[in-house]
Amino acid sequence: MKALITKEHKRLENGKDLGQSAAQSQRLRWLQKLPANKNVSRPAQQHQALLSLDDGEVTKAFEEHTAAFPSFLLRSALENLCLTSSAFLTIKNQFIKSMAVFSIASYLLGIGDRHLENFLVDTSDGEVLGIDFGIAFGSGVNLSVPELMPFRLTQQIEGVIAPHPLEGVYKHTMVHALSALRKKKSLILDACEIFVREPLLDWLKDAKQANRSSSLIQDSNRTASAPGTARDGDT
Repeated sequence: MKALITKEHKRLENGKDLGQSAAQSQRLRWLQKLPANKNVSRPAQQHQALLSLDDGEVTKAFEEHTAAFPSFLLRSALENLCLTSSAFLTIKNQFIKSMAVFSIASYLLGIGDRHLENFLVDTSDGEVLGIDFGIAFGSGVNLSVPELMPFRLTQQIEGVIAPHPLEGVYKHTMVHALSALRKKKSLILDACEIFVREPLLDWLKDAKQANRSSSLIQDSNRTASAPGTARDGDT
């Protein structure tokens, strides 16, 4: 998805990348002016200052930054894939439905880290596919800047859905997807119970820690047995 939006932004903004957009520059200047970021230079750390700001101040800044960025880039990118208007309607419909289903699934499983690079778009039919599920089961709320949004629904996605309302195909698809998942909730709960009781991430963490400990012990043994190494009683 990011590649589509970036390509369209470059086409309209004389080759400028998303990181060079007016909205991005405006946001970075605003972050740098915050009192809490006086001695902070990294944007990732600067965002932590938002947690101490008033809700109204953050909302106002967000709306200003959003208004500074074109809302139709993704829609235009999908339109450029099509030779006819009927082809675009087909791609648009598939994009909306697949995005709605994935959003519901992400919400139920607590999938986070939904930035643009974690969405793949099939350019032949518009279907959306999510990747990278490292942050799941609501673990995103434990990040330095907690992820509180249930799923991604930005102006770029709304731009594709327009001029139809969110209450149309998008909402109806979400309702149908949630209803279908509820009917099969026992299967979902059984599968999720495995991760809850025996989390794979914990396995990986423990395995890496054990491997490091084993490596340290082996290095220590090799050092102790090396020729010329002093042992107890040698001195």
